[in-house]
Amino acid sequence: MANHFTKASFTFVVTPAEADTLRLAVTVRQGEDPLEKARRVLDLPRTGRTKRRVLNRDSIWDRGSFSAVRGNSVIGPMPPVWPEGRMLTDFSSHLGSYGQGGVGLSGWQCNRGSWIVLPLTGSDGWIWLTHEEIAPAEDFRSLRAAIDQRILGVHPDQIGDFTPWEHRYAGHERIADMPDFGDEKATIERFKTTEAGFVLEAANGLTRWRFAMGDDLPRPIWAGSREPRLLAEGESVAEAFLLAHDCYLAV
Repeated sequence: MANHFTKASFTFVVTPAEADTLRLAVTVRQGEDPLEKARRVLDLPRTGRTKRRVLNRDSIWDRGSFSAVRGNSVIGPMPPVWPEGRMLTDFSSHLGSYGQGGVGLSGWQCNRGSWIVLPLTGSDGWIWLTHEEIAPAEDFRSLRAAIDQRILGVHPDQIGDFTPWEHRYAGHERIADMPDFGDEKATIERFKTTEAGFVLEAANGLTRWRFAMGDDLPRPIWAGSREPRLLAEGESVAEAFLLAHDCYLAV
């Protein structure tokens, strides 16, 4: 397998004696824990230490992790299981406007209509996207899966540690690997939220896409302050999701 930090492959084989054998190949960066990365790539149970920062309410710069979305586009808080069974038809991590540009909120369009919105400022540095492609063998005794797992986006000074799906900074090599979900025709099969994060998983046959955020997933630090990327005490991802008519959000 090529030396690609974001990709892994595994083979599951059933032998004539019905013994199950799992072979996994995963490439790690220096200092990475191979077992922890394998658990993350395969979406196996993991543990993450909950860390929170103290919100400085006296600072004009510390407005919390979430943006207040206004306007007629907003329908209201999103029902917990509303997305499941709906087709994922679009995605953007550049929603929200303050007059001259986006504030980096993430949104998922369902059935070419309403949008699920996570009003998390600069959300691309918090969220991982995993692409799984499964290929069963003709003898039905084995299958192979190719998995590509990356952060959605990252500042140029941390691209050496986090390979992104998108990178559009002037003066740097462009990366534009995000799929067109309108073409993927994937249906949302799993949507789970917690205080610390969420999982949204969509599939079309043997192709699967999984968005995930949580304390168990590594995150780049903030490029400006060099501080850890942490939610503030009392903030909850589960309570932040909202439903909107469209992706034109006033912040």
